[in-house]
Amino acid sequence: MKNQKNKWFAFVQDKPEYTYKILCFPYAGAGASIFASWGKFFSAQEFGLYPVQYPHRESRIREEMIYNIREMAQELVQSDETFFRENKIILYGKCLGSLTAFAVAAYMEQTLGVKPVLLVSSSGASPEFMKLESPQNFDNEQEMQQLLLKYDFITQEQMTDPMFSGFYLPVLKGDYQMQAMFQDSPENTISCNILFLQGTEEVYPQQAMISGWGKRTTGHFTKTILSGGHYFESPSTIPEVLAVIRKELQ
Repeated sequence: MKNQKNKWFAFVQDKPEYTYKILCFPYAGAGASIFASWGKFFSAQEFGLYPVQYPHRESRIREEMIYNIREMAQELVQSDETFFRENKIILYGKCLGSLTAFAVAAYMEQTLGVKPVLLVSSSGASPEFMKLESPQNFDNEQEMQQLLLKYDFITQEQMTDPMFSGFYLPVLKGDYQMQAMFQDSPENTISCNILFLQGTEEVYPQQAMISGWGKRTTGHFTKTILSGGHYFESPSTIPEVLAVIRKELQ
């Protein structure tokens, strides 16, 4: 299967000369489109951008949602095992996307016998802390909204947007269920290096949630702080993000 036709990837300009292929996993409630504008910052000879499109999002809206993160990771890798075996893969997870990226890295190592070059967690708590901040009642929209406001994931203005309650919130609910169902233990580790990125103005995750990533790899763990809040990635910071990744690969 050629990657540009793989439904798991969106907004891809697939070129064989890419040295590294960066798979980007969206935060809770989002789809691959959040990474669409990143392409103009990527080098055609160094980094290739591969935003991951989950089922029941955007171009895959008619597909059933997957609530099991390990099942999600398995289906993604199995969609084109040759792609994962033969390329230098970087996994970039935004917030909850870090957990999916971690599951993909583990599946690659355990099933294919290969590992990613690097796993990047952008503002994502380490696996053992992920489910602690899930809503107690997924059907209580007010509880979910308060949790999102607590960590500056959304604004008061966004909460009153009909698109939020009509589309974003139901998908977000499913993602929180997926997060809460994740079965984890401290023994679940990977061997690739892990890079953690965080904004200077973030209130989540907290330090213990960050340092936990260092215990999840037998490789090297690095933390870098960039200017901004939880969603620090922007046209002004993407080049800096890529520079940090580039330095980590040296």
